[in-house]
Amino acid sequence: MKGYVLAGFSMLALIMIIISSGAYTTLSIERDVSLQLVDDTSGVVSLYPTTENPEYFHDSDNNGAFELHILDVPQGEKVEIQSIFKIENDLNETIFVKIFDDGNYPDNVTFTSSLSNLETGGITIPVGNVITVDVFIDAIDITSDESLISVIDIVASNAEGTPFITLTRTAEILIEEYESPEGYDPNDNTMPENAEFIRGVAYDALSNGVKIRTWGDYNYTDMGLDPKIWNKTINGYTYKYDLIKLTSSEKVSAIQLSPKTGTIKVKALDNTLYTTHKNQYIYLDVYTLKWYAKIKGNYEEVIIWEYY
Repeated sequence: MKGYVLAGFSMLALIMIIISSGAYTTLSIERDVSLQLVDDTSGVVSLYPTTENPEYFHDSDNNGAFELHILDVPQGEKVEIQSIFKIENDLNETIFVKIFDDGNYPDNVTFTSSLSNLETGGITIPVGNVITVDVFIDAIDITSDESLISVIDIVASNAEGTPFITLTRTAEILIEEYESPEGYDPNDNTMPENAEFIRGVAYDALSNGVKIRTWGDYNYTDMGLDPKIWNKTINGYTYKYDLIKLTSSEKVSAIQLSPKTGTIKVKALDNTLYTTHKNQYIYLDVYTLKWYAKIKGNYEEVIIWEYY
């Protein structure tokens, strides 16, 4: 639903009531009489949902104002949702529009239209034209259950760059937490349990003739695991499948484990303790369940003694 206003133009101070999708904003604009409105009985900047994604932009509380509601962004992904809502210029002059957002993670949300960044650049809307707004959401490292943003301000300016109306709308963008297809959530398990789980998955893959690739996201897809879950730091540790060279002639399939925020103490077979620091590795043999660490340039069998 669009709103309309009657605009008088005989006064130097032009007072307009802007009604858009049922909401209203009152503003005062100083205009010279040479900028009189011509054939204009509806000085409106209208907002309304698209037919493609009406569920994302709707009036949830029936107060006449649309709000932004995106509740299904997958955790660990970068997502672009096109055709969120439309902005129409019903004024008798070209306008320039920008969108500003605020909340917990505004830098992870970007509004665009026709490849124009509406936050850093903005876009021109000629008289009578409509633009469609898209949104790009970066949820790669988001684990919070709070909304990424809480409000958007749609600011329209005239040709001289002077803002003359701001339409403020409530907004929420929520992240859907991933669940492993096997029902195993690494975030709910300890580091050794996670290493053992991925070892078992690797063992099953190798036993069925699957060649596990050792670079990029292939570490996980070849084993049937979701890289969006595993290809990141989990409770302070990273995991991946790798091949290690125990000797010049012996390669071992292993799960490579690295602490990112703490340390791991391991005990060698001679009872000497060693500490594995950030970006150093220990390994769990896929076939023998033995742990290995590189000590003084050589791989040695160890026992996990203490970890943080």
